[in-house]
Amino acid sequence: MKTSNDTLVSLFALIATGVLSANGQPLICNGSFESPDIPFTIAALAGQPLGDCWIVESATTSAVIIDNTYNPDLWFPSPAGGQFAYLGNNVGATVIRQDIQTALQAGAVYKLSFLQCAFAGLGYPGRVSVTVSPTSGASVSVTTNFVVSPNAEWRRQSFQFVPPITEPYTVRFASTQDEVANIDDVSLTVVGPVTMGIGLYPGIDIVGVTGVTYRVEYTTNLTSAPEQVWLPLTNFVLQSSPHFVLDREAVASRATRFYRVVADCP
Repeated sequence: MKTSNDTLVSLFALIATGVLSANGQPLICNGSFESPDIPFTIAALAGQPLGDCWIVESATTSAVIIDNTYNPDLWFPSPAGGQFAYLGNNVGATVIRQDIQTALQAGAVYKLSFLQCAFAGLGYPGRVSVTVSPTSGASVSVTTNFVVSPNAEWRRQSFQFVPPITEPYTVRFASTQDEVANIDDVSLTVVGPVTMGIGLYPGIDIVGVTGVTYRVEYTTNLTSAPEQVWLPLTNFVLQSSPHFVLDREAVASRATRFYRVVADCP
């Protein structure tokens, strides 16, 4: 392992942070794909909007909004409104996304919930991959896969997560080639207790090389001895420069900390 020193580090001695409480506030726009109202179906290609608030990020075919009255021999009518989304037309691989307009709060507990089903016939299994990640591209994300058996009717799926940083997030739903992905009634709510915590935290502003893995380490006893012990704080692949790291543990420990940043180069 080689180390690199071409990293600039600035310590901000006084940083105040806090998490505000919230109670079940819906954060997803047009989660039931009811807008606009369509007669039967409407398809969208990569780069195009899929109804209001959603966009097709990538697709081998297209994504489709389907009305409950369309071809009942193939589709289960959605129990949540009159329309739903079929991600991969002709069972293709498609990703749709929504950029949440409200920043998610670090430390809060969020629940993402949606309905999923397979075809009413044809025998294809169902699979949907859901990813929640910072809109800025920061390298922290949560991905969960949901599978239903062939001919499975609508069922509620959900998972909980805790954002590591406070900022706007993006929700992505992805289908897999040759596995059907029908979704509806997408919601994102705050479900866990969120406490207010205000303190003065040290922060590290890192200017480095994107794509390189960096380690942030600290010690409470800085010496010139060669056996100086450094403890790990975090490590990450730098996605954008500068990158800010906040040491939330420092307030609880109440001990003076000294920091260094090491780049792991191949």
